[in-house]
Amino acid sequence: IFLIYVSLGVKDFTYTPTLVGSFFTLWMLYGLVDVILVYILQRSFNIAALGFVMISIGTFFVGIVTTMTVVVLEQLMKTDSTLVLAHDICAIVFQIVPQYNLGMAISRGAMAYQSVAMGETYLKHINRPDLVGTVPMPEIMQWELMGRHVVALVVQLIVAFLLLVFLEHGSLGFLRRLERKRTEGMMEEKEKTVHEDVDVSVESERVKSIETSNEDYGLVVKGLAKAFSNTLTVRGVSFAVERGECFGLLGLNGAGKTTTFGMMTGKLDIGHGE
Repeated sequence: IFLIYVSLGVKDFTYTPTLVGSFFTLWMLYGLVDVILVYILQRSFNIAALGFVMISIGTFFVGIVTTMTVVVLEQLMKTDSTLVLAHDICAIVFQIVPQYNLGMAISRGAMAYQSVAMGETYLKHINRPDLVGTVPMPEIMQWELMGRHVVALVVQLIVAFLLLVFLEHGSLGFLRRLERKRTEGMMEEKEKTVHEDVDVSVESERVKSIETSNEDYGLVVKGLAKAFSNTLTVRGVSFAVERGECFGLLGLNGAGKTTTFGMMTGKLDIGHGE
C-alpha cells in the first residue's frame, strides 16, 4: 500500500524524504507485528480459511473502532471538557492494538503535511508566493505525532516475537507437557470404563514390538491420543503400515478420524504418543 502511495506521489506521504522514511518505518513495523500476531492467532482455528476470515474481519473492525473513537473524542472534547479524561484513557489503552497505532500514526503524519499545505495556501492567498517552500515541516517522529505509536509498535513487536518463541520453542513448551499429562490422565480414566477389543490389543502389542530402526514399515503410530477440553477425541490409537501398503481410517462421524490425520501430518499437536 505504501509503495502505491509513493508511486502515485501522494504528498501526504512523500512530501519530504523524512516523511517517506517515517512512513516506511511505520508500515514495516506494523507489517512485522501483524504477521506474527496472525500466525499466533491462527493456532486457535482448525480450519485455515475460517481463521483467515475471522482474524481479518476482527482486526479490521477493532482498528476502525478504536481509531474512530479517539478521533471523535478529540473533536467533541473541544466543546465538552468532561470528555478529556475519556480521551486520555482511550488514547493510552488503545495503544495495545497494532491497528490503532497504524491508523493514528497515519492520521498524525498526514496532519503534519496538511499544516504545511495550509501555510503555503495562506501565503499564496496574501500574494507572498516567494515564501512558499519556507513553511517548516513539523518533526514527524515527535512524541505527540507518530512517535508514541511507533514506540508502541516496537514494544508490540518484541512482545509478539517473545510470545511466538515461547509457544514454538521445545524447551519452553510447558504447555505441550501440560497437555500430554492431562491427556494421559484422561486415557487412564477411560481405560477403567472401556473394554478394549482383542484385535486392537493384538495390533497394539505388534506395534510395541516394532524396533525404531525397522525399515519394513512406512508408518508406525504408537498410542496416539488427543483431547479437546474435557473430551478425549482420540484414545491411544496404535497401528503400523508396511511399505507399499495403503491404509484408511473408518468410523462414524466424530470418531476422531480427522483429528488423527491432523496429528499424523503435523497440522495438530500430538496430545500423547508418537
